[in-house]
Amino acid sequence: MISNGKDKKQRGRKRGTKVTRERRSDNEATVLKGLCMRPWAVDREVGRTLGLKMSTLTAIKNRLRRAGMYRKANIPAYHRLGYSVLSLSSIRAPMTLDHAFGNAPTGSLVVFGLQDPLGALVMAYHRGLYEFKGFEAVLDGWDHRLFPLTGARHRSQFDFTNSVNKASFGNRFDAGEGPIAREGLYELRTKIENRVLGAFIRTPEANALMISKASGVTRQSVIKIRDRLRRKGLIHRTALVDPKALGLGLVSAAVLDLKGTISDAAARDIERTARPFWFQSFGSTCVLLACHADYDGFASEVNRLGRLKGIAKLNARVFGLKDGELRYRFELAD
Repeated sequence: MISNGKDKKQRGRKRGTKVTRERRSDNEATVLKGLCMRPWAVDREVGRTLGLKMSTLTAIKNRLRRAGMYRKANIPAYHRLGYSVLSLSSIRAPMTLDHAFGNAPTGSLVVFGLQDPLGALVMAYHRGLYEFKGFEAVLDGWDHRLFPLTGARHRSQFDFTNSVNKASFGNRFDAGEGPIAREGLYELRTKIENRVLGAFIRTPEANALMISKASGVTRQSVIKIRDRLRRKGLIHRTALVDPKALGLGLVSAAVLDLKGTISDAAARDIERTARPFWFQSFGSTCVLLACHADYDGFASEVNRLGRLKGIAKLNARVFGLKDGELRYRFELAD
């Protein structure tokens, strides 16, 4: 049988032609947004919500994953597992992230990093001020700002719903699922519970059977522990989207100092203005991470943020991903 060029093109698409910002279809953008908004849902549930057949949704999802557009992640509630301090550390010098990610001392975990040719920024959790001091010694010469996790509010935790909106749906705003903030330390009951939680974080794509084989815990126990951890707010699931693949080549980190403590209404105004993918409030201080298509977009959003009622001070830095790097690492200390 002789096949024409159109057939070859279609077969090439089915084999996984790279999905780019220019080639992304409406269905691909819709599925990506659906995965961000319902990270815990199985394909059948997401397909029903979006009005797509499960086979269609699964095919699109696999194509997006092969293209490096997104990956799943399970994030532990560090503030409830003994970590009491969050640090935002930056340096205005050519610097790779390897040193920060690979040399954090015991009691400190680097979970997020940004780097471009002009500087770098890392976010880390620490089991108290003493552990931070060890981390500070590792990152000699960096500027650090500390935030106590006690009483902090988790507004948006690596939810890229609005980053997808910026790239594909204009100015539309969606809050996403988001984590439920529950205060109070949680003591992992047994070594088995700790082992299962660690396995979920290391292998977020794995199902209960895979976790069972990897951890040596029965499948029934894995499901029971998973449901308990989720119900108690110990683990948050998200779809980590590659901003650069969406056409959002800039990522900003902003710290807002307020005139008083933040209200839910003020937080909503900040969300609608900046549409951050990470947003936490620490009393009268807010920290935001957001994606931008270009520098003009970044400058415009910072300007609008600065004009919001109740903002006393705003500091923001922007990083380019074209010649830079964005990195995540969610784990628990041994």
